[in-house]
Amino acid sequence: MKKLFTKHTLVILLCYLTVIITLQLVNGWYQNFSDAVHYLWIADQYAEGDWTNAINTYWGPMISWLLVILKPLIHEPFVRFRILQIILGFTALVLVNRILRKKEIDNKNSLIFTLLLVPLIASFAWFYLTPDLLLSNGILLLILFYSSDHQQNLKTVLLA
Repeated sequence: MKKLFTKHTLVILLCYLTVIITLQLVNGWYQNFSDAVHYLWIADQYAEGDWTNAINTYWGPMISWLLVILKPLIHEPFVRFRILQIILGFTALVLVNRILRKKEIDNKNSLIFTLLLVPLIASFAWFYLTPDLLLSNGILLLILFYSSDHQQNLKTVLLA
């Protein structure tokens, strides 16, 4: 059985959280963006069951769906969005590391490359409350899927 967190993943998590905490101390918690307000409003509409107002041709639904999932856990809307962005940023870093390992780049170099991305991904996750990190995760997941052996299925790629 594979471990959920390898040593490299824990190093990435520690560095990522260090940068996030530094950004918190330097910048503070709140930065409101007009996009974030709309996504949060749509998430509230989904949570209330108001499907007519929630379905929108301009604002994509997936980030709002994820915000609805976090709503019972985190009541403050902008904090909920920020936490989701932090989770998506860490997921992107883990996916990049897995893609590099699938391409048979040695563990040391793949860890170094991923650690070089930590400040970039962390600052993007902290400063921009948009669905761009979610899209990046989807693209990275597709790259991971198509770079793996064609005999494997999606479940094995996700658990790799």
